[in-house]
Amino acid sequence: MANYQSNYQTSEYLNANSVFQIGQIAARITAEQFKVFNSGEGKVVLNIATAQGEKQLPLNKTNFDLICEFFGNDSDGWIGKAIILTTVKVSYNGKTVNSIRILNHPENDNSKEQTAPPAPQGSADVIPF
Repeated sequence: MANYQSNYQTSEYLNANSVFQIGQIAARITAEQFKVFNSGEGKVVLNIATAQGEKQLPLNKTNFDLICEFFGNDSDGWIGKAIILTTVKVSYNGKTVNSIRILNHPENDNSKEQTAPPAPQGSADVIPF
């Protein structure tokens, strides 16, 4: 069997296994574009800068919705924003695989994802129902 590991390390695209090996990756969005892949499928692709270098991240529907929630629907407003990349286990074609998830970086002013709700007033032992 051929060893394809070097192909993945030199790929222009970030993949879930490379994120999984590191844990979490802090990144900054440097550009966005719409690409049509060989399969004929079109996706929004983020150019991101990380400590490991520049990579591209095609957005699946979940990550696209998260980016829109964090930064709005106008992709021009995404440029320069900080994000955190992590992995989660998902079911895909009947198998459990790693998938990249985007989290809002705490440095962003509008961090909805990372903000904890205010602590309840009064005793922590009281259950209000």
